[in-house]
Amino acid sequence: MRLAAAISGNLRAAMEQEVRATPAALKRAVTAAGKTVQAELREQARAAGMVDGGRAVANSWRLTTFPRPGVSRSTLRPAASIKSSVPNIVDAFERAPVITPKAGRYLAIPTALNRQGGRRGAKPRVSVQQMTQAGAGAFTLPMKNGRGKLWCIRLNQAQGVSKRRGRGRMQAFAGSTGVQLYVGNRRGQQAHLRAQIERGYAVMYLLLPSVQAPKLLRVAETRRRSGDVLAAEMVRELGALPK
Repeated sequence: MRLAAAISGNLRAAMEQEVRATPAALKRAVTAAGKTVQAELREQARAAGMVDGGRAVANSWRLTTFPRPGVSRSTLRPAASIKSSVPNIVDAFERAPVITPKAGRYLAIPTALNRQGGRRGAKPRVSVQQMTQAGAGAFTLPMKNGRGKLWCIRLNQAQGVSKRRGRGRMQAFAGSTGVQLYVGNRRGQQAHLRAQIERGYAVMYLLLPSVQAPKLLRVAETRRRSGDVLAAEMVRELGALPK
């Protein structure tokens, strides 16, 4: 019994087509994997509860692919790089370090009442310098857990509801600083300031010897999974090549 085998078509042309198609498929796989990882890192930042909704840290993640777009050179080893333009901030939220004061014994953390608009990260209404210059008008109380102190300021010229732009607001004035403290027209906010007006002082700062930064990001975890993401994209792209 005699068997014969032959190759039909142009083998050279078929191999050249394969050589041309494979680098492009690998580049598409790398680009898709990079975009997936970048999107996950950005979503981590947006879901982390940061001051601005995580927009700044999310937008800091930039994706660069190689060869760069517009470069005609093809390669079987394309690459993608994802970097943050604020690596120190990302590292801090990833490692969650213990923060200690550079000078003095305590970190001064403004309370919600002492933050403009009550927003985290907002500028304090009464600064540390003003508290220091308030003399007897400012004093400290021990915290119940014994870890730090409450830095308080005496209130004067306390008033009830102030009409501002047609909206009722509770207000008081922080001692000799003359700084006006007020909150919105929500019942809970008004009750909070009313209680402090009645006792004659308000807590402006928490004095703590150290604070544990929150762990808000999981960059290392995403990095470990990136290999699986790339492998899946390569299987999909190479499997779609014409046989």
